[in-house]
Order: sequence, then structure tokens, then C-alpha cells
Amino acid sequence: MKRLFLLLLIMLLPFIANAKGVITNNPNSQTATLQGKIWWDENLDGIQNETNKGIAGIRVHLYKNGEDTGEMVLTQNEGEGVYKFENLEPDANYTIKVDLPLNYPDFTLQNQGSDEAKDSDIVNWVWRNETVYLKAGDTGELDAGLICKYCAQLHIEKYTNNVLVNNPNEIPKLKVGSKVTWKYVVYNDSTKYRIDNITVTDDKEGNISCPKSSLEAGEFMECFKDGIVKKGPYKNIATVRGSAPDGNHTLSDEFPSNYIGVESGIDLEKHTNGKDSDTAPGESLSVGDTVTWEYIIRNIGDTKLSNIKLTDDKEGEINCPKDSLDINETMICTKSGIVKEGAYENSATVRAVDENKEQVTDSDTSHYTGITGQCLGDFMWLDDNLNGIQDSNEPGVVDIKVDLYDDKGNFIKSTKTDNQGRYKFCGLSAGKYRVKFTQPPTYLFTIKDSGNNANDLKDSDVDSRGWSHIIDLKAGQDDMSIDAGIYCSCDDYLVNPSRYKEVDAPASPYTAIILVLFIIIASSTLKDIKEK
Repeated sequence: MKRLFLLLLIMLLPFIANAKGVITNNPNSQTATLQGKIWWDENLDGIQNETNKGIAGIRVHLYKNGEDTGEMVLTQNEGEGVYKFENLEPDANYTIKVDLPLNYPDFTLQNQGSDEAKDSDIVNWVWRNETVYLKAGDTGELDAGLICKYCAQLHIEKYTNNVLVNNPNEIPKLKVGSKVTWKYVVYNDSTKYRIDNITVTDDKEGNISCPKSSLEAGEFMECFKDGIVKKGPYKNIATVRGSAPDGNHTLSDEFPSNYIGVESGIDLEKHTNGKDSDTAPGESLSVGDTVTWEYIIRNIGDTKLSNIKLTDDKEGEINCPKDSLDINETMICTKSGIVKEGAYENSATVRAVDENKEQVTDSDTSHYTGITGQCLGDFMWLDDNLNGIQDSNEPGVVDIKVDLYDDKGNFIKSTKTDNQGRYKFCGLSAGKYRVKFTQPPTYLFTIKDSGNNANDLKDSDVDSRGWSHIIDLKAGQDDMSIDAGIYCSCDDYLVNPSRYKEVDAPASPYTAIILVLFIIIASSTLKDIKEK
């Protein structure tokens, strides 16, 4: 038990014995902040003097309650060397880990002097880092003084298309196949010594050509490399090396950069009265009826699209519910008109702008033929309750083939039900016709002529094979009452057993076997329940 207590005490030492730091409080804030300075302690006294220089470009990692949060920032502003972590969760212990450059191999003395704001709070990452307990509104400060080994520092920063990537939210999205330019900025941060034999390499792009191989104290240079954007996440790391002033050591630094290669795309599908009529002549529509075009727009790329504009070469600008689409998002725009006589073709074009300000576009064409003469049609639906009546909650059946014949059985033409379950044959002369509906697999046709004559627009007009009665189409008149209801043969007995025998539908041997098995199992189950 004593050993366990001692072990817990040792684990808590970083959060108890070292819980110091400077803390100020803003009572109006609900989050916490941790900030500080990384500086070069030239005189090794452990105290920040006016002549001590802050070091920019040092990586500082944030730890919460002893665990790495994954957040990292670079110290900013050469000569100041400041860092800041904002919007932290309150009521927790925080500390930092500082990545040491090769020429700053160690930290200076810790907790020197009497001013907490001027000392160094970091010594050894394992045991002797100070932590600060931050409440809501607190701003804590942890500083670190570094010891210079060679009195010179070689520093590199890497930009992707002029973007310095410090966190995941800043990673640029670049168009696949476009040009990407990396810029490598190399600094001699020494205040006294020249650095020679400078080389820059990239783990993906190889050796990088630079204008110089030596930099005087305080001097910097820019090196460039071009490439072609590849699809997906791409990360490459730049490394700079140079000779230390003593001639016996190598100074080095590295810096990563990232981009995401994306492809932009937009897709437009144009439907006429619910059908994708890409080729002429399209659907036959009655002159004077209403025609409705649907424009289905989908973002098929990897970036959000904005400034979406849709135009139709015959119908003009088309209004849409929104002008932007997220990745994989779809919207439908509509436009209605009056059917004109003859062949009609109209083409729509959609344009949008992606996150890189690049334009994407797509077009689609649709057709119809406006005809005069009589029409007949109307509806195929799913008769869920097997009552032979089109109830308001029962949906239409889509994309089912419907054939038109004359009363002698001669085939005339075919069509399909649209996305509402509607169909129509137009341009017919006066005469006698029959309609044949295709029977979908596992479905049967429902009860024919259910209800009374007043219900003719709501009943089913086909027999068990999908044939309608003979329709006598008079001159100048349409007949939009020829409907067909279907139901699922797998559960018809369960839906309405009392009406099951009244349905005149062909039953295959498999259907009969399944029904017999169902009745046997159901009877056995009922018997077991009664016995229990």
C-alpha cells in the first residue's frame, strides 16, 4: 500500500510541486489561455534581461493533465519568441513541451530570481516542467530560456502557394493537375556569426536549388520549387543544414507543409415531366398541357461550390432553392411551361465556382413532341391494403412499362410510368384501344373495378394479367381513367385475408407451396399458443 501511495505521489509531482506560473484572470471569459516566451539566455543567469532575444520558429506543444493534446504552435516574431494557446478548457492543469533546435541543446536555470514573470519555467520534460492550473477566464504564462551551443541558429520556414501551414485548419485545397509552388525561407538567426555550406532538401521533392550557400548574421534567402498537384492529402518536409561557426558541427532545422489535392465537379440532369428525355423525339405531350422541367444539380467534386447559376437556352434563367452546394449535396430546380406543337428541344447549363475560385460547368438537353389529338392514360399505384381503391397514402409505381394496343390486339406503342406513377398516350385518333401493364416480379394486380361507377377514377381497371377493358376513345375527348393497382404477393394474405380468394391473380406453384407452408406454420404456432 505504501508503495502505491509513493507511486501516486511521484506521478502527481509535476502537478503539485511545480504548479506555479503567472496567472491573470478575465471574469468575462469562459475559456482559458496559456502563453509565454521562448528566449535565448545569453548570460546563463536564468532571468529574462532586456538584451535577451526571443527565438521565433520554435515548436511548442500543449499538454493537458499530463497528456499531449496534439496542439502545436510556433513561436512568433523574431526577437520576441512569443506563443499562445487560446480557448482552452478550464479547470485543468496545463504545461508545454518545447522542441529544442540542435544549436540550443538545453534549457537554462529554472526559477531564478523573485519575479515569476522573468524566470524560466521549463527544465526537464520528464519531471521538472512547471504546470499551471487554469480556471475560466485565466491566462497562464510559462516561459523557457534556452542555452546556445554554437551561438548561431539556422532556421527554415516552408510555404505552399504562399501559405504557411501551422494547423490542420489552414491546409490549402489545390486543384488536381494545377501548378504548386513551394517557397523555402532560410534564416541565419545568429547576431554575430556567418553560416556556410547551406543546403536545402525536401523529402518528396529532393534537392532544392537556392541562390546562396552562405548567409551572414541576420541574413535570409528564399528558395523555390514547382510541382504538379496530386489528388488527396500531400505532405512534404523541408530540411536545411549548414556548418556551425566552430566548423565541427552541423546546424539544421526542418519544417513541414501540406496541401489537399481536390477535383471540382458539378453534374446536371434535366428531366421533362419526370423523364430523362436526352434523345429526340422524347415523350409525346398534348399541345396546351403543362410541361414541367426538373433540373437536378449535384456537387460531384471534393470542394464546396458557390455562385451557382442555372440557365435554359429556351426558358432563360432558372430559379433554384440555393446558390451553393456542399460536397455530395443535391438540389432540384423546376420550371413549368405550356406544351407547344411539334418537336421541342431545350438545353440547360449550370455554372459554379469552387473553393479555389475555379469555374465548373455542366449541360444537359431534354426533348418532347407536342401533338394534337386524343390522350388516354393515367396511373399505376401500390395498393397496400388490397381494397382496390387508390387511397391518399398509397404511392405511385415508377418506371413500369405500359403498352397500347388496338381492340384487335395489334401493338401500337409503349411508354413507362413517370416518377409519380403516371403514364399517358397522346396524339391518338378516335377509336378503340386496350392498355397492357407489365407485372413487376413478386407483385400481383389488385381487385378490378372495386367500389361503384362514381369511383372509376380511383379504382383499378385491369384484370389479373394487366389488361384493361376496351376503351372507346371518342373524337375530341380524352380518357384519363385507366389505372392499375398492384400489391405484394409475399404478404397479401397477411394484409387482407378475407379478400384474398376474391383476387383473380395467377398463382405459380412456388406461390402455392409458400402459402401452404405459411398456413401450416401459422396453424402450428396458434396451436402451441392455445396449449400454453
